[in-house]
Amino acid sequence: MVDELRYLAGFLRGGLAPLLRQAFGEPTLADVLARWARARPGALALQVGEHQLDAAELARSSRGAAEFLARQGARSGDVVALVGRNSVAYVALLLGAAQSGVTLALVHPELSGEPLRHALAAAHAGRIVCEQALAASIASSSELPQAAFDAEARQPFSWSGAGPAFDPARKTRDMALVYTSGTTGLPKACRLPHTRVLAAACLFAAPLYGFRPGDKLLCALPLHHGSPLMLGLGACLVTRTPLVLERRFSASDFMAGARRSGATAMLYVGDVGRMLLGTARGPDDRAHSLRVAVGNGMSAEVWLELQRRFGIEHVREFYAATESPVGIFNLSGRVGSVGNLPRAWMFGLKLARIDLDTGELLRDARGRLQECAPDEAGELLVRARKSGLGVYHGYVDPEHTEARLVRSAFADGVDAFRTGDLLRRDRDGYYYFLERLGDSFRFKGENVSVTQVERELSRIPGVVEALVTGVVVPGYDGRAGLAVLVCEPGFELERLQALVERLPRSALPRFVRLVSELPRTSSLKLKRRAWAEPGIDPERAAGELWVLLDGRHRPLDAATFRDLAAGRLRL
Repeated sequence: MVDELRYLAGFLRGGLAPLLRQAFGEPTLADVLARWARARPGALALQVGEHQLDAAELARSSRGAAEFLARQGARSGDVVALVGRNSVAYVALLLGAAQSGVTLALVHPELSGEPLRHALAAAHAGRIVCEQALAASIASSSELPQAAFDAEARQPFSWSGAGPAFDPARKTRDMALVYTSGTTGLPKACRLPHTRVLAAACLFAAPLYGFRPGDKLLCALPLHHGSPLMLGLGACLVTRTPLVLERRFSASDFMAGARRSGATAMLYVGDVGRMLLGTARGPDDRAHSLRVAVGNGMSAEVWLELQRRFGIEHVREFYAATESPVGIFNLSGRVGSVGNLPRAWMFGLKLARIDLDTGELLRDARGRLQECAPDEAGELLVRARKSGLGVYHGYVDPEHTEARLVRSAFADGVDAFRTGDLLRRDRDGYYYFLERLGDSFRFKGENVSVTQVERELSRIPGVVEALVTGVVVPGYDGRAGLAVLVCEPGFELERLQALVERLPRSALPRFVRLVSELPRTSSLKLKRRAWAEPGIDPERAAGELWVLLDGRHRPLDAATFRDLAAGRLRL
């Protein structure tokens, strides 16, 4: 707790000034970059493969991207869907949109068909800008106006020099991004104002990295996710630290990339650490400059082994959600913890008791929620403030915003945001993430909605009833999808291949169990934990179970389970 208290004291002494300057003098990341480009134009700002851009070059490319958006007809306040993977062009569009006042809806590049159409509609997008390699797929799924960009070009957007095609005086300071998440149901569009992006970069990410002169951040996570966007790109811009951006994550090449770039910091999700440990050991394991790893979802055993094998001095876990007004971070290095937030409810956090079978929050005789005792697992609730730091911006759809709120949760007039995450807090005040609750789980760094998967399963001929939950799989962080199905006689598992066209790859159920009925509670709610807790070990889980491997279902017997646990077979 000492490190957390030291940080809070330092912030009160000197951290408010830069935050206020950015809130009123540099309202967007584009403004932050412009100040950097004026102060140190030749400083390295972005590296993607062989492409290196200094601050002035990145600013020019971003200005060109703003003109590109204007030529497509996008104006200040418009919502444009951005579909692509990490590239110089993607970064330029993120910053160019901020410069011109265009709100971007960041859409997962693997979405197609109905999930893509729903994401575009939920964000109220009026047009699409996409990577050329994805253009054909996007065109087949949407009738919106579409323009493509070259992801491989060093500076894909050149500024004409004849003056901007957009009017900077009409730039909005409100909405930076619409982030299409899908933790409950189909993707929902949540609001990310510029102030939220800057606050996360300044107050959350900067202290976690502790950047020094000469540092570089290595990020192989996709920028359409909130963490690499705000805690990767955002943190680098506000601290003037070069960002080394990989097009996609490769476990076998990650440490070699760190050596080539001279990176001193890395951003991860839990599976990144486990996948790095799954690579072949070699004499160069410690031949790198990485000093600190920042991220979330890393288990304690992976944490320790990552440090032992690769010699990374600091692992700093955090807890955050794109929609959540407040997060937690671990500066002290307590293994397995997401951190300690002194006087947590002052910052908006409480753990509430919950019925794990139904997902309902428990209330006392006065109708108030019940706070968990130390070491008791409960759902994390965050105070939903209406102004200032910690404000809850919610979703584009007011119904979705309201659905995540608990009115007068612990006291009259004090509302709280439901995170949907189960945590515990020990007697020293340290928090530990346990699992996603009820209607979603996390697999390979992606949130999976059980509601969405169950809906698609129910559309398959022969499926009478479907329950989806996440199950622990040895050798994997998070949980993989298990579909428990009641089907008509003679049902063939090959029919489940239809899901490939309807769901993101991360959401495909990796395990299937056929049953005669699904047990329910007295209030007729499905008992998900009854299927999640036995897991997939054939010695613990009764009945026949199938696993999806190489695109086909095969029986999960004891030998196959051992091969999965040992890493000889991969999901």
